Amino acid sequence: MSNINKDIMKNIINQALGNNDIEEVFNKILEIDPEKALTYCENGLKESENPDYAIYLGHTYLILGEYEKALECIDIALESGSDYYVYAYNVKGEAFLELGMYIESREAFIKVLESDEEQLLAKEFLVELDIREDKYKDAIEKCKEYIIEYPGNNIVIAGMKSTLGWIYMEDTNEPDMAEIAFQEALEIDKNCSRAYTGLGIIYITEAKYIEAIGLFEKAKALDIMDAENYFMIALCYKALEDFKSIEELLFKAESLEPEDNRILLQIAFEMNRQQRYYEAIEYFNKLLILNPDDDYTWNEMGDSYKANDQFNKALECYIKASEINNKEELYMKNIKDLNI
Repeated sequence: MSNINKDIMKNIINQALGNNDIEEVFNKILEIDPEKALTYCENGLKESENPDYAIYLGHTYLILGEYEKALECIDIALESGSDYYVYAYNVKGEAFLELGMYIESREAFIKVLESDEEQLLAKEFLVELDIREDKYKDAIEKCKEYIIEYPGNNIVIAGMKSTLGWIYMEDTNEPDMAEIAFQEALEIDKNCSRAYTGLGIIYITEAKYIEAIGLFEKAKALDIMDAENYFMIALCYKALEDFKSIEELLFKAESLEPEDNRILLQIAFEMNRQQRYYEAIEYFNKLLILNPDDDYTWNEMGDSYKANDQFNKALECYIKASEINNKEELYMKNIKDLNI
């Protein structure tokens, strides 16, 4: 980050701190620097004992991925008399969701809707919960219900139709229904980025790579922080055997989603293609940190060691792969080919 950018950020934060609206100040600081938002909330809580600061503190921990701390802060706020229920239970619901505590998450979002039945965010998370719990029929029904509830709100309707498209595409294996839903979303709102992304993925399955790239580029222009678009463009170029920009696209995707195993695997493959075997092995190791019992990754890493003439390391990987799935014959040829 340049010194100019740091100065601009400092000025924005200083201007925000001169504002008496706690939430407005918090939102401005959070957008720029979550760590400074933590300090702002902690100081505010100490100086004023206003329990709303604890809610903002919980929100900041949620953004930082510290979900247990987020929940602790929200509980403190509510126990200390904060009546900011909608905000508080939205944070609780999302924190529980990220922790995989789906029952508690659902209860929190239901409490949000009991306080404000128009809260769209809570409704969207209830759809997400249905998807995560494989309740696809319920998720579809909720989307259709919400579309009816928001007549004339094109952004909401398009967003729900896009969500329907993703459910049809990823969960219920109905690509024709998915394509219709994505097309309808874009007819309603041409700025619905996730609809472009979903439609692009369908085009990939139909080997329409050039058309898919065009859709992903539109989505990327609307949401530069969505890793899926960079990743999918890279896959299209790989299918077209046009390799010049694949590495850059994959690294950009990784910077946005550093633990997405699909992205890490494709980077490893690209490093292998370029005969940069040490870097490929580095990415296979990243994958094994996320899933140490993946025999496929062990086998692929063995191939990288073998290509780099590190035969003993390759042997270790092949043996590990065979031990994991108890099917030694699957990897015996690789082991025999080493001739060591």
